[in-house]
Amino acid sequence: MARRTHGSGSVYPERTGGYRATCELPPEPATGKRRRLVARGRTKAIALKRLKDKKLEYERSGRMPSQTTPYLKDWLDRWLDEIVKPRLRPSTLATYRSVVEALIKPAIGGVRLGRLEPKHFRMMEEYITKGDDTCDPPRRPRSSATAGSAWRTLHKALDDAVKEGIIESNPCDRAEAPRVVYTERKILTPAQAGQLINAETDVMWHLMWRLAYETGMRQGSVLV
Repeated sequence: MARRTHGSGSVYPERTGGYRATCELPPEPATGKRRRLVARGRTKAIALKRLKDKKLEYERSGRMPSQTTPYLKDWLDRWLDEIVKPRLRPSTLATYRSVVEALIKPAIGGVRLGRLEPKHFRMMEEYITKGDDTCDPPRRPRSSATAGSAWRTLHKALDDAVKEGIIESNPCDRAEAPRVVYTERKILTPAQAGQLINAETDVMWHLMWRLAYETGMRQGSVLV
């Protein structure tokens, strides 16, 4: 009869029929109480298979010690739901989630936390700023400021992974942050502004353009 490997869990027959498989979890952080994963099945094999699936789910997101660190995409899901969500307003959480889903996960989400290197952050920056015409639909290039936003979000997520004991240090600290390139905004010259105002045939819009350019009022103030 084959022995179960250490840590695979224990399985017992239940009084009502079938089997129950269990394994130990890290103690409850707040109280230190013992915790277990439990799975049930009609046969020993089914119970153990269900327990294995539950363990993999815990290991996948870093809730349970494992020989390998979780994938970045799985950690980011847990980070958003368990760590970020209680701290921030819903609108701010939505912004974080958008950055994660649109910029970080598609670029490097399949890399395990313990294997992240500076090259992966360069890959993420290139993914964001270069775009891809071969995609369907094509992925348009984004600004360096957008790449910087993704970098800062990822840095925070990995800082929290360090605090959770999932990785020993933040791999972002070994790499350079994206350099944000600021482009100068073009504004109309006084002559061009005058041409625009004089070309407006609608009386109200003519007045609003004139107010905007002569007083420097913001659009919201002009429209009030």
